[in-house]
Amino acid sequence: MGCHRLIRDGEAVLVTCAAEVVELVGPLEVATPTAYTEPGRLEFAAPGDRAAFDALGRRTLAVDQIALTAGLSPRDMGVALGRLEAGGLVERAGVGWRRTQRAPLT
Repeated sequence: MGCHRLIRDGEAVLVTCAAEVVELVGPLEVATPTAYTEPGRLEFAAPGDRAAFDALGRRTLAVDQIALTAGLSPRDMGVALGRLEAGGLVERAGVGWRRTQRAPLT
């Protein structure tokens, strides 16, 4: 019953092949800074990446806490965290996420 409710509520998507997973995720662009417009201000590949990064600190937070703070859906949060992780700006820590030591605090 749980998985059916997730699909009904739009929090999960039923897929039948790897191509459908790729379609849902979309192309992964690394969220490393592309430019500095102001001293110390980073620009990211997507607006959701910035929101996710801003919602995180050095303390570990669960995905649902980060999504709530960032104002993103669980799906968009997962995509943003994947790009940020690929860029070396965030890392998994137990059951949550946090900024890496090399990530700036701004």
